[in-house]
Amino acid sequence: MKKQFIVGFFLLLLCACTSSPGSRLQKLSEDVNKQCPMTIDAHTICDSTSYTRDSNVFTYYFSLVNYSETPSSVAALRMRMEQLIPESVQTNPELNHFRKFNVTLDYRYYSGTNGSFLFQVSATP
Repeated sequence: MKKQFIVGFFLLLLCACTSSPGSRLQKLSEDVNKQCPMTIDAHTICDSTSYTRDSNVFTYYFSLVNYSETPSSVAALRMRMEQLIPESVQTNPELNHFRKFNVTLDYRYYSGTNGSFLFQVSATP
């Protein structure tokens, strides 16, 4: 999946660090944020990430651009992502470190037009 390249790009950072998993994930979030905003595809921009150590959740914040934000199109995209994201989190080899440390991945989508929240998909290994 296209959005996983963000994670794959920085997995070397996770492997190279000798600190705790929480510290490595916090550093990963900070490093990804230095690259943001980052175009993922023609309709998706990664605005930022965050890591919440207490709940062990890594969150991606995306804006949808050049996209019809009608209720039906947003609902269709949400349903598609609710299928694709958990499958990818479970099977993508690039996400092995997240599985190893049982990190929940949250993907939050916002309107590129007005910044309003559209939907969220969460996946736990």
